[in-house]
Amino acid sequence: MMLGGAQSDIGNRLVVELFNVHIVCDDCGHSRTLYLSNLRKAAELGVQNYRELCRKIRCGECPPMPPHARNLSITPYWRCEPIDQTLA
Repeated sequence: MMLGGAQSDIGNRLVVELFNVHIVCDDCGHSRTLYLSNLRKAAELGVQNYRELCRKIRCGECPPMPPHARNLSITPYWRCEPIDQTLA
């Protein structure tokens, strides 16, 4: 948890603040990226914040499972955060 509660507030950030979201299934290894167009569609369908988005995400390759049984690594990239140049 970050100082000042910043980490705990990430779930309340709006979907429209996201640049993209990278998703990896820890069970089968399938990965995908939700780009801005996908995120806009989610917002149009009523998904308002990052927490709600994470509850909706599932692996397209694995059989459907309840949210508590999903093993996904979800990495958000926010519009206002600088890109880490060490990864480039």
